[in-house]
Amino acid sequence: MQPYGSECCRKGRRKLSDEREGAMLQPTVTYRGFVITPMAAFDGGLYAAMTIVCDGDGIQRASGVLGHFASADDARAYALNAGKDDIDRRLFQASAAA
Repeated sequence: MQPYGSECCRKGRRKLSDEREGAMLQPTVTYRGFVITPMAAFDGGLYAAMTIVCDGDGIQRASGVLGHFASADDARAYALNAGKDDIDRRLFQASAAA
């Protein structure tokens, strides 16, 4: 995943307009000290899965489109699992380097 920005997801995100905030509202999941935001965006008749992972320092990393799915729930479930896999890989690499 590529760095998304340095805004801390735990300390709150900038307020968006009510309309945009409602459209962008996504559930978050805390996993092994990270915050995962799995997302689904309607794209040409299917839902594109994407994820944002925020580490303990507030650094966010966003994936590109991970795949397309028939439902938003399926897309978010896939994005959540991809986020967990990314975190597990990062933690494994950090422990292997130590």
